[in-house]
Amino acid sequence: MKDLTGRAEELLDELSAIEPVYHQNYGDACYLHLRSGARVLDKRSIRGVKQALVRLKALDQISLRRLCGEELDRQLNLPLPLSKNLILVPLKMRQPVTGNDCAYGLVNLVSVRKVVSGADGGSLIILDSGYSLKVMASRDISFAHLGEGTLLRRHFVTDIWGM
Repeated sequence: MKDLTGRAEELLDELSAIEPVYHQNYGDACYLHLRSGARVLDKRSIRGVKQALVRLKALDQISLRRLCGEELDRQLNLPLPLSKNLILVPLKMRQPVTGNDCAYGLVNLVSVRKVVSGADGGSLIILDSGYSLKVMASRDISFAHLGEGTLLRRHFVTDIWGM
């Protein structure tokens, strides 16, 4: 099957998840999982896609991370609140090959239907489209990270964005 290619910025309103992959032609890239169930290859790494989305929303990533870190009282692997309907929660989806590769994919909180335990001690995130993403963290850890995304969504929608 030939991969559809695109850029996350062009599909912003449709994003359900961003999954890191090692692509045979492009190396460190990612799949964009859309609400429709389609999967689109973005030739950039997770870091590149995340930076592009923050730029598109005209946000200062350093300030955004500081606000999220203060709210959750930690500094690493923080959810990324970009809008009321786009809260990207990092979850470990692969074992990196090199030190510069990202192990974490991003799941849009509002697209998660349910979380189930996986056979290997990990978990599966079931998206609204029916697609399931394999996550290396246990079901309880995945729930905890999604819960942090829910806290940030509530905080940003009411206190920061005033919606």
